[in-house]
Formats: sequence, C-alpha cells, structure tokens
Amino acid sequence: AEMAAKPRILAFHGFRTSAQTFEAQVTIAALSKAFQESAEVVYLDAPHPASGQAYPEVLQFFTPPFFEWWNAVEKSDGKVVGSGGDRPQLEYRGAPESLEYVHRYMQQHGPFDGLMGFSQGASLAATILRLQETGGGFTDVPPIKFC
Repeated sequence: AEMAAKPRILAFHGFRTSAQTFEAQVTIAALSKAFQESAEVVYLDAPHPASGQAYPEVLQFFTPPFFEWWNAVEKSDGKVVGSGGDRPQLEYRGAPESLEYVHRYMQQHGPFDGLMGFSQGASLAATILRLQETGGGFTDVPPIKFC
C-alpha cells in the first residue's frame, strides 16, 4: 500500500522572535519528535525586522535576528475604544504586508494542510483561517484543514 503524504504545516513565530526560535521552542516542548513522524513543519520568518528590543526572556535563550508580523501601536488620533472608553485604538503596522507575504509564500511553496503559530503567530494563523473561511483572502490557495 502506498503511504499517504505527511500533512504540511506552515508555522508562524511570535512577536520579535524568529522561525529558528519557534523551531527551538517546539523542540524543547518535545513536539518536534511527534511532528517528525507525522507531519512536515515549515517555519517561516516574518517579513519585518523587529522594530524594537526582543523580550529579555527571549534574549536569554535565543540570538537575533528577530522579526515581527506587525507592530501594534496606538493610533495617533487619540480615539479610544471599549465600553469604558479606556483602551486606545490600535494600528497594526505591517499586518497587510505580512498577510500578502504569507499569501505569496503559500502560493509558491504550498500546498499547506495546516497552520501553527505561537502568540502573535497564532493570531496571524487565525486571521488567515478566518479570511479563507469568509472569502476575504487566501481563496486561491488550497483550503486550510486545521489550525
């Protein structure tokens, strides 16, 4: 009997880290052994260099360069959101470019069966899944089966 191809997973690192950092985190968590046998994981660096210093916990164990998918900054118009009006409205600088970057990567290096992310990378994965589900984007790449 012919072996079915391993599912391919596209993996997104967290804020101001890297593909190398995320791969090491997965290895430390002993998930890499399970993935080795059951899936192919492709770790992708974000297109934007880190716009600031990485967290001390990251710097303690990992070395630059670090990247980010976007940088959430307070909007300059000073408007606040939320029922109490106490949270500043955020602008996600770099997010549209990151989505386009991942879209192109999926077109050129896919298909991918699933997405996996840590922290900011998990938000990115959920955003891509939602865009695909609602027809708002990523409709010309094969459907993501799991996230």
